[in-house]
Amino acid sequence: MASDIHMHVERKVNNVWEQVPEEQGIQNPYYELALNEEAKKFFDHKTWNPGRNFALFGLLAGVGSKVFYPFIPARGLPEDVSSSVKNKYDECGKKVQTPSYLILTELLSFQDTIEDVPCVLDIEQFKKFKKTGKVPLDYYHAGPKDVQLVSHEKMTRVMNLSSLFDDRLFFTKVEHKVPVKELSKTFWVDIIEAMKVLSADASEVRCVFWFDK
Repeated sequence: MASDIHMHVERKVNNVWEQVPEEQGIQNPYYELALNEEAKKFFDHKTWNPGRNFALFGLLAGVGSKVFYPFIPARGLPEDVSSSVKNKYDECGKKVQTPSYLILTELLSFQDTIEDVPCVLDIEQFKKFKKTGKVPLDYYHAGPKDVQLVSHEKMTRVMNLSSLFDDRLFFTKVEHKVPVKELSKTFWVDIIEAMKVLSADASEVRCVFWFDK
């Protein structure tokens, strides 16, 4: 079963960490994706939850991805976690995994990171790549099993003689660098911007999170 994230934001007030209400977060990221008015009404509220995004989950805690690795290994709930966030964690019981937290100063230092993303293209995708210089959005992180990757030179020859070959047998790997902001604008831009206004001291704001098993 796919994991979902539970995320809460805290700030330090008089040297004590307190939960920040959801109303100070961002518009629920699923609101714009809602297909009807009933769904829009359900998602019409503020939240600190970035939604399901396995690239983000990998970068935050190494969860749900074999491609993206965490900036800081998951370190459990903070010892001084607010009582309200601890209560929400306890309410989840045994259905949770990989609790962790990141301070806003840490998040800001990661915000402009460029990730090297494994990128494998089939014949049609490689044609688009050669024509535009851009990696198609439907690229693979890995080729199908039992298929050997070929060089760009060989892929070009196969592409030019495609009528003589089975296109499904040929894949090639290309370099693909992606800013983390493109992997999840909801988190790396929207949520972080909402966190920045909570305090003039970024070391006194943090997100605390865990995942469903």
